[in-house]
Amino acid sequence: MINVPQPPTPALGTSFLGVADTGTFPPDSQIAAGPNNIVVSTNGAVHILDKRGNVLDQQSLVDFFSPLGPEHSFVVDPGVVYDPYLNRFWLMAVSGNTASLSNILIGLSDTQDATGGWHRWELDATLNNATATQNWCDYPKLGFDAQAIYVTCNMLQTNTTTNSHVLQYSKVRVMTKDQFVNNTAISWWDFWDLKEGGNTGTATAVSLQPAQMFGAAVSDGEFLVDARGGGGTGDTLDVWRVTNAAECCDGDNVGPNLANQGQWIGNYGPSDGARQPGSTIQIDNVDDRLLYAFWKNGRLSTGQTVACPAPSSTNACGGFTELDVSGYPTISTLRNWAASAGGQDVYFPAMSVNGADDRTMVFTVSDSSLIPSAAYWGIPSIDDCPGIPNCADANTTSLQYGLNDGYVRLSNGIDGINRWGDYSGVSPDPNGEGIWIAGEFAAAPQNTWGVQAGLTYQTSPPPANDPFSGSQLISGTSVSAGGTNRYATWEVGEPGASSTTHSVWYRWTAPSSGPVTMNTCSSSFDTVLAVYTGLAVNSLTQVASDDDACNPGSQVTFNAVAGTTYRISIRGFGGGEGTFTLDLKMDDVTAPKVISTVPKATAKGVAPGANITATFSEDMDASTIDTTTFKLFKAGTTNLIPAVVTYDAMAKKAILNPDANLKRGTRYKAAVTTGAKDVAGNQLDQDQDPSNGLQQKGWSFTIKN
Repeated sequence: MINVPQPPTPALGTSFLGVADTGTFPPDSQIAAGPNNIVVSTNGAVHILDKRGNVLDQQSLVDFFSPLGPEHSFVVDPGVVYDPYLNRFWLMAVSGNTASLSNILIGLSDTQDATGGWHRWELDATLNNATATQNWCDYPKLGFDAQAIYVTCNMLQTNTTTNSHVLQYSKVRVMTKDQFVNNTAISWWDFWDLKEGGNTGTATAVSLQPAQMFGAAVSDGEFLVDARGGGGTGDTLDVWRVTNAAECCDGDNVGPNLANQGQWIGNYGPSDGARQPGSTIQIDNVDDRLLYAFWKNGRLSTGQTVACPAPSSTNACGGFTELDVSGYPTISTLRNWAASAGGQDVYFPAMSVNGADDRTMVFTVSDSSLIPSAAYWGIPSIDDCPGIPNCADANTTSLQYGLNDGYVRLSNGIDGINRWGDYSGVSPDPNGEGIWIAGEFAAAPQNTWGVQAGLTYQTSPPPANDPFSGSQLISGTSVSAGGTNRYATWEVGEPGASSTTHSVWYRWTAPSSGPVTMNTCSSSFDTVLAVYTGLAVNSLTQVASDDDACNPGSQVTFNAVAGTTYRISIRGFGGGEGTFTLDLKMDDVTAPKVISTVPKATAKGVAPGANITATFSEDMDASTIDTTTFKLFKAGTTNLIPAVVTYDAMAKKAILNPDANLKRGTRYKAAVTTGAKDVAGNQLDQDQDPSNGLQQKGWSFTIKN
């Protein structure tokens, strides 16, 4: 049993509610992470969220598959994964619970963006290849390798007399991915009536887990695994391997190859339920079936809810087994332990792996004083723990504490079966660093559940301006905006993007026409700077771009058009990440003008002691505002009226104060000449028409009698 912390718990970069109680139970939560968003599924809902927790789309599981027809009104047992070979999401469930209607439902996203549309298929689960049966699919699981997907089912038959469901056998359905990608008719190959020990066994293999194969070649095939004992006491795992998957679907009678090899790991057995405060009814832990499987670098990992080793055998522990299958059928056990959270019950563990081969296990934890809560801990790569077979961090970290006094939701009203959920969810982020988790907790109000999503091994979610739709607004003619593309992602249709792109977006509307320069010269990494116009990321028109004008930073200059909104992309060359400052400077070529005067033009009855003022359209160079550029005459003469001229920079206003009161009843003329300049050196041009040359501002007024 693991009870001594060794490596530090992985950081929790962000955490938010994935799905609230939908009224359907158990929730059976799952999660999958793509480059830009995550999908959280339960028996009652499918939610698509961005990586900061904002809900982008939500619908019921039934509604998600409703395009397949109204007969799919009962849809359960969802499974969602992100396929790194296709850069798309798979979502699977089953509909119906009788042999007359039992379909495997499969959805495939059109792109790596889960909000960008899906295709859906319904496959008859009752068929064994082409042979009809009276059996229906329960507890479906979805795995993938480099060329195919694999759906496993416990095939049941309904006894209408006793209204019970009787296990007949397990089945594996093999389907190549290209059929789904090309949206053709779907063919498959079924293996069924699988036995523990392969052909030499007699006991039915139960609850096969198909692996998510990370970084596999076609020649690696697909690994599957089940725990012998049918959910009861056992000591051996069956490790299955499918090769030559393409034979599933070419129309001949030759199917893929299926091999079996057992691996002894030591005794295991089911726990007797999980304790909780506020109720004597324990939470049902189901049995010790395997709950997840993944393969990476020749190592197959799996786990289950098991009874803890003595003397705590009444408690539930999170089992974890890692096998070396690189020399299959030769197998060796690398790690095998049952994890307890300080004597608390740990149940429904799920685990996945990142690019560094570090893992996160998520689970529910509770005891007589702890409300059922979502929690996790980290498990470093075995390569980082030489000589430490039980290397793990057993310091439980809360993902979401329970919010009420306990949880009781009795299945079909039968006392003693307090359904919680059959599994938790976990998914690696495609960036190779983060691992996303989805854990169930007891929510408020009483006897409701919630699914909390979180990000581990990554200190923060993507920046807010990661998506094109979240472009950060900058404004003005002189801007300096700091930013980062750390953990940023890429989008389908994004110009210049690839799977290693980490791009962020800004938007700027030109306040006037003229040359503008943008640069990231002070960046900490090799940037690529590009400027576009357009309203959608997949339909942009490039205005300017640069890589190394100020190595490692970038700089572009172009002529902006007043009122045009420009989209600015900053990404790292070759997948680089870091911090930067986006500096924008617009060359001011707009001439200033006088926008108001006191007195107004043609005004009469002006006080003899009044000052004369002119307010400008922009900041002026104070050194150019004096008696040579702001003048006052007696109308009809060229005689200057002696005065003092000052400039109020805050108000952008020039003030002419005559040395003496002006004569009553006399008309005067004021003028601001073209010698007045703005701070950029542009001379005053009152009519703003270059074809007329520079025009001064002149106006007259009359002093009262």
